Amino acid sequence: MKIKIFTICMLCMALTFAGCKSGKKKDPLRSEYLKPASIDYSSKDSSEIKSLVDNYVENFKNKNFRVTSSMLYTLRNDSVLPLSEENKQKYIDVYSHMPIYDCAVKGMILRSDKNNEVQVAVQISPDGNIDAEKGITTFCLNPVLKDGKWYLTLLDEYAEGVESVYDKYKENQ
Repeated sequence: MKIKIFTICMLCMALTFAGCKSGKKKDPLRSEYLKPASIDYSSKDSSEIKSLVDNYVENFKNKNFRVTSSMLYTLRNDSVLPLSEENKQKYIDVYSHMPIYDCAVKGMILRSDKNNEVQVAVQISPDGNIDAEKGITTFCLNPVLKDGKWYLTLLDEYAEGVESVYDKYKENQ
């Protein structure tokens, strides 16, 4: 009986180890997330980004969309520009019609001075739960460093310096 149990256990372990080395191709998008940042971030950079994002999320949660829209910038020809009045109004119109019950940062990936990702989860269902990822939607901010100052932009596949993330994802579709 002991030999039978021992044999079954050994067989299970062998199958487990064989399954771990299944030869599956690594997901290139996932490896992109695991790469270290290409620039060194100081504690000052980290605290500036955290402060910007926390301020944005708190205002978003309180539905202060005029304030959050004025915190957003866009990249154009290596310049960081505030959103145009037209884009601010579009932003306000979209989010003011959305039911918002809570808002929180779900994750942050810092890659470079222009290509970063802060995932923001928004609870849009009264019985939703951000931690359980129930009744939520997400969007991403892209903190950008220009002349020693951090700015928030919306993550956009057409923004300067961001195409590489989306291109790698599209290639593997």
